Amino acid sequence: MPPASSPVKTALRLGAGNSDDVTLLTAPLVGGVVSADVVVEPDPNAVFPKKHLGPKKFEDLGIRLGDVASDGLLSWLAASWGASPQSRSGAVLTLDRSSIRTQTVFGASMIAETTFPAIDGSVAAVGDVVMRVVTSVIDAPSPGSGTVTLPHIPRKWRSGSNFRLDIPGMDTVGVARIESFTISRRIDVVRTGASVTLVGRQVQIPNLVVTVGASRAEDWRAWHRQMVITGDQTAERNGALVFMAPDFRSELSRIELRNVGIARLADADDAARVVATLYCEQMQLKFPPSP
Repeated sequence: MPPASSPVKTALRLGAGNSDDVTLLTAPLVGGVVSADVVVEPDPNAVFPKKHLGPKKFEDLGIRLGDVASDGLLSWLAASWGASPQSRSGAVLTLDRSSIRTQTVFGASMIAETTFPAIDGSVAAVGDVVMRVVTSVIDAPSPGSGTVTLPHIPRKWRSGSNFRLDIPGMDTVGVARIESFTISRRIDVVRTGASVTLVGRQVQIPNLVVTVGASRAEDWRAWHRQMVITGDQTAERNGALVFMAPDFRSELSRIELRNVGIARLADADDAARVVATLYCEQMQLKFPPSP
């Protein structure tokens, strides 16, 4: 008989210890290690040079998010792509059912990267969104106490195969796959004496690599001809990547795309598909109102 699965889960709690803003994660926390560099004091006359530790350093947090999340976490994530990123504190918890086994508490933190998995209309698996979080301070894991109340109906915000790419004037019915992509921004860690401040800088918006059925690619070929071959840079378009509910009628979330252009179009290996590379100047993550 196979061993029973462990009831231990990992959760992210934003805010203070009594906050109910809790999201179950798909994997344990990665990173978050507290360390210090070893500094060797320069002394040419010393046979055994003196060593000491430099300032504490806090390794970035790696957080894996599935297809459900709290409104607070989604708000933090959406703001991390915009002009006014949010700084949030909280804790990563390991839970034995609803009891807190351990906690790793972090101070003011900003999301520096959000990586989406590949989205494929033939693959139902959702995959994890991976967030890299820069933190101003973090404590080593410590024993936890008390319990957390998990939402009975958490917000589902993504799907695997249920997606739609909307670009006005383009035939997007044949879009079968979008490769993994990462939105990132530089986070400066500013130290003034004992205080640490995080400052969000420029956002890096990725290209989208889109696979389209060759039989539905005529619009894509015309767009490529207009922008790349002819050099018409006024042919940029706006659009959206929409994650749909299983009924394919209601939206779970959308990534709005601003100033999208096509940079490359090539036949795929099987000749039944073409692969387009799209650039985009801005992405905004948006959600319908909570039910």
